[in-house]
Amino acid sequence: MFRNGITSCFVLYLLLVMASCTAKQDPIEIGIQNYIDYVNIHRNEVKAFFNSEDSPLTPEARMTFKGVDYFPVDEHYRLIADFEPMHNGTVFVMPTTLGVEEKYRTVGYVYIQLDSISAKLEIYAPLTNSKKVEAGQYFMPFYDGTNGDETYAGGRYLDVYINEEGKAIVDFNFAYQPFCRYNAAFSCAIPPKSNTIPGRIRAGEKN
Repeated sequence: MFRNGITSCFVLYLLLVMASCTAKQDPIEIGIQNYIDYVNIHRNEVKAFFNSEDSPLTPEARMTFKGVDYFPVDEHYRLIADFEPMHNGTVFVMPTTLGVEEKYRTVGYVYIQLDSISAKLEIYAPLTNSKKVEAGQYFMPFYDGTNGDETYAGGRYLDVYINEEGKAIVDFNFAYQPFCRYNAAFSCAIPPKSNTIPGRIRAGEKN
């Protein structure tokens, strides 16, 4: 996928998510009882994706790529969070690493409570793609205390699923790094500073 001649990080990752039901749904809803297996199914799909022709890696980089690194799976980082919808949310252009325009609509707020960590983060719906929104999924780019150390300095992303009860499934074990972490040719959304978690989220993809 290309935008103004530059590959879009968010759009290409959509191809992976559309092929993976594990990233979109709660494990109970899809009948997977073992949580570690649930996460590892998705990680195996990511591994296959990075080694495929649709990979964000260049053909040369794929030859030496050893795989995406992760923190250990920890169910403690899977949250059922309060969600506050924002009706008629603001449409705006989110800054990207290469200046490619990506329009989003602010959908609402997710309230994170993890031990002593509390945060109120915005989630967004892309205007250019409706598949995730139709599935009840929204985009939550964020910063946390691991950035620049254990994870990419430019923040990470998470797809947040809103269930039928109006709660947000926030599973940081599925947090992923922007494709520009692996290939500078990608234009990746820059998380708003307001979406900063005041603590270390040691879950999901890492350096």
